[in-house]
Amino acid sequence: MLTRIAARSIYDGRLKGNQGQLFYEFRRVDEVLEDHLVRKIDATLDLSWLRGHLASHYSTTGRPSIDPELVIRMLVVGYVFAIRSEGLICREVQANLAYRWFCKLGIEDARSARMTTAAGACGSFASTSSRSPATVNCLS
Repeated sequence: MLTRIAARSIYDGRLKGNQGQLFYEFRRVDEVLEDHLVRKIDATLDLSWLRGHLASHYSTTGRPSIDPELVIRMLVVGYVFAIRSEGLICREVQANLAYRWFCKLGIEDARSARMTTAAGACGSFASTSSRSPATVNCLS
């Protein structure tokens, strides 16, 4: 008889233990403090010209290219917050909501090849000996 009661409670629509909330209302912008430095930088940083300036360097075929704005924003995070390693930039952008917000990454964006590749591009982008006008504009 005890077996029937235990089996019956499994199938009555309720799980035992804390199931947790299924849906959450969450806005990244609400989680970034009003006086956080990334908000101040974002208010003054205008990269609207960047994609148009670099459009001729990107192919329309093959795999999607790395967003140049993401690369620059990740470089800024690394520079301003003294993150010296590309891997650490990726980890910090993944873990810190303020950095994710600044880089225009959604909360649902998992640590992806996109972020890792962007960090790799940051390293090669920053280490080139001949800097393009776009690089000079962004980094100066």
